[in-house]
Formats: sequence, C-alpha cells, structure tokens
Amino acid sequence: MNAPKRFLRLPAVIDLVGIKRTVIYDGIKKGTFPAPVQISVRAVAWDEEELVIWQRNLSRGVKKQAV
Repeated sequence: MNAPKRFLRLPAVIDLVGIKRTVIYDGIKKGTFPAPVQISVRAVAWDEEELVIWQRNLSRGVKKQAV
C-alpha cells in the first residue's frame, strides 16, 4: 500500500531546503522551485516528495531545478 502524500507548510519547507521565503517564491516565479498546492481556501503547502526530488536534482547538478 502506498503511503499518503505529506504536505509541508512554508516554515517546514524553509527548514527542509535551507533557503528563505523570498528566494522560494522567486524560484516559483522562475519555474525553478516546486510550486505549492492549494490545501484550503486560505492555505497552501508543498508536496514533500516534489521537494525531495528537487533536492536530489540539485545534488546531481540539474540546472533547471536550481533556484
């Protein structure tokens, strides 16, 4: 059975990736950082799996995924 997706709010994303809010949102605008998903009317969160893939690509030197 597949584990359910885990969604992270911004403070957890900042802790996980080690970059600040403005850099994250600049990366989203440029298409170089995973975009959040709407989880309620007033809240967004990031798919943890997408963030892990982004990090792996960074460590492999994939330039499209770099912030």
